[in-house]
Amino acid sequence: MRVFFSIVLLVLLNLLNSCQPGCTDCNATNYDPDAKKDNNSCVYNNDNLIGTYDVVDSTVDWSQQVWYDYYEIELKHGGCNPDGLVIVNYANLTNHLTNSPLEVEINITGDSIHIPYQFIEGDDTPGSSFDDFEINEKTGYFAGDSIYFPISYNHNNGDPSFGHCIGKKI
Repeated sequence: MRVFFSIVLLVLLNLLNSCQPGCTDCNATNYDPDAKKDNNSCVYNNDNLIGTYDVVDSTVDWSQQVWYDYYEIELKHGGCNPDGLVIVNYANLTNHLTNSPLEVEINITGDSIHIPYQFIEGDDTPGSSFDDFEINEKTGYFAGDSIYFPISYNHNNGDPSFGHCIGKKI
């Protein structure tokens, strides 16, 4: 009888541990890797920066062609980094592997933006446009509801493009 109760107790404890509530979002400051069920307790840094920004950029490509472009970027949580965000539509570029706007991870400290070096693989299947992007390390900043960051990337075979992006949260 004692063995039976011991087995029942072990099964109940195992069930309780497998249903441990907590924050299951790796982007939250209170992420709990042991949590199995989200309890809506997640707390995030930089929520005031999340949103859509109207931006303008000026870039120069490898042939010294100057480009001016007006578009929107989105800042969102992502990358499993509580202090980081993701810029969606970086430099108004498309990731042809996913056929979606290019996403670049950034780190935020106060009002400072750090864009770390990133290699974003493109589609290298035969007959496709082979679009790899190498994002170069840069720093930018927030000022109130405005954003500024340098654009610097190499496209495909190392063709460089660089410039500046400035915008305002809408």
